[in-house]
Amino acid sequence: MPDQKPIERKFPISEVNRIAEREAHAKRYYRPIYTMHKWWARRLGSVFRTIALYALTDEARLEQAEAEVGADLLTFEKSEEERIWDLYLKDAQVGKGKVVLDPMMGGGTSIVEALRLGADVIGCGHKRMG
Repeated sequence: MPDQKPIERKFPISEVNRIAEREAHAKRYYRPIYTMHKWWARRLGSVFRTIALYALTDEARLEQAEAEVGADLLTFEKSEEERIWDLYLKDAQVGKGKVVLDPMMGGGTSIVEALRLGADVIGCGHKRMG
């Protein structure tokens, strides 16, 4: 069995739900760039940020990001997935050298969150003619 990525082993769904619920109710106060234009299927940035964080991070990137952002000294007591979650609010550049493709870009939430994590991005949108 090949090595699984952190997103395949454990996804912090309860933590993301708490943040996403607050984000969903704070739309009139918190207006990230991807909410500036109308899009019928608006997605929450907190959800995409977590997906990208857990999909892009491996052990080497985790250690590098922890060194860059000044990780907690007690990280040795935490699992890899818990250590990745600790990077959620930090400016962790775990996506350097990776490319994120969003072939159905929509409002751009996934693109912005991947950029915030340091990844290169490719986004394709659909414009209806007629």
